[in-house]
Amino acid sequence: MSVFFLSPTVSIKLKYSWKKPNSPLLYYRRRIPDDVKPLLEASGSEWAGKEQIVISLQTDDPKAAASKIAKLAGQHDKEWEQLRNPSKAGTLAQAETLLRNRGIDPAAPEADEEALGVFFDMVEDGLPTKAKDHLQEAYQYDYPVNPKRDIDQHLSPIVATALQIAQGRREFTLSDCLDQYLASRPEKTAKSGKIAFGYLQDFFKADRALGSIRRQDVNEFVKWLLAGEHNKDGKTITTTTVERYLNCIKAAVGRAIKENELDIKNQFSSVEIPNAGKDAQERLPFDLHQLKTLHGAVDEWVAEKGWDQPRCILTVLAETGCRLAEVTGLALADVYLDTETPYIDLKEHPWRSLKNDKASVR
Repeated sequence: MSVFFLSPTVSIKLKYSWKKPNSPLLYYRRRIPDDVKPLLEASGSEWAGKEQIVISLQTDDPKAAASKIAKLAGQHDKEWEQLRNPSKAGTLAQAETLLRNRGIDPAAPEADEEALGVFFDMVEDGLPTKAKDHLQEAYQYDYPVNPKRDIDQHLSPIVATALQIAQGRREFTLSDCLDQYLASRPEKTAKSGKIAFGYLQDFFKADRALGSIRRQDVNEFVKWLLAGEHNKDGKTITTTTVERYLNCIKAAVGRAIKENELDIKNQFSSVEIPNAGKDAQERLPFDLHQLKTLHGAVDEWVAEKGWDQPRCILTVLAETGCRLAEVTGLALADVYLDTETPYIDLKEHPWRSLKNDKASVR
């Protein structure tokens, strides 16, 4: 921490600031916590093997430096927290990075036996003395070694996952599949994915490996949903809803198989749903009487309390036949009132797509 005098009476202290003796520029300097150092090594960070992070702030103004320091400190706090408590997807990504930095291809770890041997030595060196002694005894007397129990539990999540990949023990699970799917989808689609996979994991009562799922499991899952066993109240769902869940899972599993080069079948493809579509209830449009009742209720509200957003949205929906998302996603520039025939221009926006792309632009 450095002290800077802005005037004869005003001074400020800047945490993580440093100034070289022969340079006017200010630097961000921060000691790397001891528990983070091995995690940086495992993740292949540019700061691996360093005692401190030192970054030039490219300014000699303490005020300008203060905002840059705050941003860098926040960034490193977030990165270190993710390293200390990584998500499952983050752990997998960092484990693969660790292997690549060691010259090992995660998709074909046995391709370079020398690099693999060096990595195994590194892992063993990082084990506590008691675990090393146990392994040595097992090698000496030919005892069976349980990697998960005897090795993995003594390693950080990243190193343990990297070791599983290197030894061909890493199984791609439903939670891995969901994590990858959510990372590639907008929030709206992600919500559907969480619901569908939540039911699937409830059905299996475990985080199953994709390769262990059979067609019979999927068929039983469909029956389980149709019987309402996914709901604590036993409330059933329609075949259309089941189909929507299956389509979401099928897409996620298909993506996982492709992106991770998994040599398995997508057991969620072309699943037959008993009596599919026969329970669908046709919804008729509002008749003239219903529309008049709706507008009458809106008029009463507006007369007493004035226009509000829900009443505006409802009126536009009733008079145009647009979809709800199309109306709520309108921009002010999409609405043309000062024309001979007032109209709205429906087009895609960064915050709202259209259901059928070109066909929905109108």
